[in-house]
Formats: sequence, C-alpha cells, structure tokens
Amino acid sequence: MSLKQNNQIGSNLIGGATAVLLAIPVAAFFGSIFGDTYQARSTVYILILAWVVAGAFAIGYVSKKAPEKTTSRFFFLWVISTWLWPLLLLVYFSKRKQK
Repeated sequence: MSLKQNNQIGSNLIGGATAVLLAIPVAAFFGSIFGDTYQARSTVYILILAWVVAGAFAIGYVSKKAPEKTTSRFFFLWVISTWLWPLLLLVYFSKRKQK
C-alpha cells in the first residue's frame, strides 16, 4: 500500500470523526427538545448519532478514492455530507450504474 493511499484513509478517518464529534451536541440538543422522558430523549439521541455514524461510513465508502487533502473545506463537506448521505449515495450509485 502506498503512502498516498494511507494519507487518504487518514483524511477520511479525521473527517468522519470530526463529523461525529460535532453531531454529539446537536443530538443532545434535539434529544432534550423532543423527549419528555429519559427513554424518549435517549432514543432521539441514539437515532441521530446512528444516522451520522452511518453517514460517515457511507461517505467514507464513496470518497475512498478521492484525492482530497485535509483542509477546512474538506471538514465542512464531511460534516454536511454525513447529514445528507442518502442523497449522496443515490447520486453515487446512479452515476456508477450509468458507466
């Protein structure tokens, strides 16, 4: 495995970890708004975090060959992409199917 591939994997891990870490306070906020009981709050919290973690894995899969370097734009795109991951997967697989 070449050094360039290792850097890309590291960038993807950093981007995914940043997106998940930024989602924790958002999930806690929405859990406190939409939950009347502890069980409801924890369910909302877990569902939001599961959504973002699934998004991080999906975006990592889609961008595994992208030559993106670690920049502020990179982090911003990762954070946004982890919330909108179903749309990005839809575009990815439709383009892949056309080839």
